[in-house]
Amino acid sequence: ERGLIVSPRLSDGSRQKHINEIVTNSISMSHIVEMISRLAPSNLSILITGESGVGKQVVAEALHTSSARKGPFIDAHCASFSPTLLEDELFGHEKGAYTGAINAKKGIFERANGGTLFLDEIAEIDPSVQVKLLKVIEQKRFTPLGGSREIESDFRLICATNKNLKKEVQEGRFREDLYYRINKMNLEVPPLRERAGDITALAALFLARYSKENKKKVVGFTEEAARILLSYKWPGNIRELQNVIEVATVLSSSEFITTDDLPPYLRDFARDESNKIVQSDKFKTDEKTYRQGDVDTILDTTFENDEARYVKIRLSKLKDMERDLIKATLDYYGNNKTLAAEALGINRKSLANKA
Repeated sequence: ERGLIVSPRLSDGSRQKHINEIVTNSISMSHIVEMISRLAPSNLSILITGESGVGKQVVAEALHTSSARKGPFIDAHCASFSPTLLEDELFGHEKGAYTGAINAKKGIFERANGGTLFLDEIAEIDPSVQVKLLKVIEQKRFTPLGGSREIESDFRLICATNKNLKKEVQEGRFREDLYYRINKMNLEVPPLRERAGDITALAALFLARYSKENKKKVVGFTEEAARILLSYKWPGNIRELQNVIEVATVLSSSEFITTDDLPPYLRDFARDESNKIVQSDKFKTDEKTYRQGDVDTILDTTFENDEARYVKIRLSKLKDMERDLIKATLDYYGNNKTLAAEALGINRKSLANKA
């Protein structure tokens, strides 16, 4: 099986991401990048929404590094703390504020002064802490636990959640006034399954990273392995893709990641997909009914255009069926040959020769 050599478009270090380091080949994510560039210079409070693992923190970091703020980027995962611990993390405390507080501690409100405060999973904040957070956002002043002096802090607030925050407000779990304070602008990061063009770009990025970390010389994927990566729906989004590429890189014994290097569940998925060319006993359209034995068959393409996943292809010579499928794929991707080639599991040059 032939191999596809892939190269990451950008480096991927451990430092915070700048807007130019967001890897994307998709229209929807390119729109997010454009919005980051327009919003970064402002002090607007921004709410980033999207499924778990889509890269909400990367967006938050890009907003910070693309701004003129000289202070630090401070992040806190709200779901990791109980209400009491989260309050201590946010406000800090003075020495002797409670049993065990043997030293004073700066909270993240204070540490984020001049920079950006990123609160991830904001929907998990307890109502008792929500009202205190609202006051700090409004006044940009706070008092550490056990203290009496007020501290001013100029921070830009960015929040994120994978929940429907408006629904949380309607059901009484999140304060409406706080919702409008943190959501002056909403950036919704699309899931990876809606960003097919990003899969290969991100896979290349992770491959380069883990090949270097593990002192391997893996440079790409076999065509079949690439086809599986492109057709899978990635419910765990970028985080799942990253884990898969890391393990596959470690397991690889050649220059190319093969299907054998992929997790069993992806190999099972590929087997199921290969069996989805079916003849239906009865398939009805607006014009006529197709029955088993007719000259047409129905091919499951995983396309979801017009709420359907099927493209009708006339049973004929293989090259004619191939031509029809290529045409349907090109139509689906707006004649974008790169995306169509990725979806079909072939390279762009092969597509051009066949189209």
